[in-house]
Amino acid sequence: MIDEHRAVAAPLGLRIYPIEVKSMDDFKGALDRISGDGLQAISMQASGFFFQSRQTIARLAVDRRLPQVVLSRELLLAGALMSCDPSKQAIFRRTASFVDK
Repeated sequence: MIDEHRAVAAPLGLRIYPIEVKSMDDFKGALDRISGDGLQAISMQASGFFFQSRQTIARLAVDRRLPQVVLSRELLLAGALMSCDPSKQAIFRRTASFVDK
C-alpha cells in the first residue's frame, strides 16, 4: 500500500515517509520525529489502535502543529483536520433503495 501512496504522491510533489507505530510511546516518538524533521502533516491507516487512541493522538498532533488526514468521521471529530471518509448514512440510504427494488 505504501508503494501506491508514493505513486500518487510523486506527481503532486509530495513525499511519503512511513513510520511504524505499535504503542502510544512509539506514537509520541514518531510525532516528535515527524515535527523535528520538518514534515508538514500526518495520515494514518485504519486500525483499532488509532481508533481507540484517537483523542490522545489528535491532541499530540495539534500540540506539534501537525494536521491530520484521517479515514473516518470519528477520527475527524477527535481533532483531525480533514477526513476522506464517505458518508456512511448516504451509503446506507442508497443501499436501502436498491434492496427495495
